[in-house]
Amino acid sequence: MHEKNLPPFVMLTSVGSEKLAVEALQAGMYDCIFKDPGQGYLKLLPLKLADVKQRKNERRARPELKKVYGCAYLIKA
Repeated sequence: MHEKNLPPFVMLTSVGSEKLAVEALQAGMYDCIFKDPGQGYLKLLPLKLADVKQRKNERRARPELKKVYGCAYLIKA
């Protein structure tokens, strides 16, 4: 399956799985969150999911941007 066909995934893993997380990111995972004993990751999770959704939408819009504006990125002023 090609990367652009994959749904946006965020990997939730424990400390000590850094190598696995890097491999997952290189394979197309959108982001990774490490669980911490104080459970601070639970507050971070909704923010990461919103960010991943926005990035997925931007990637989806790039072909149209390129077609209309001649480039795949617009810079907000």
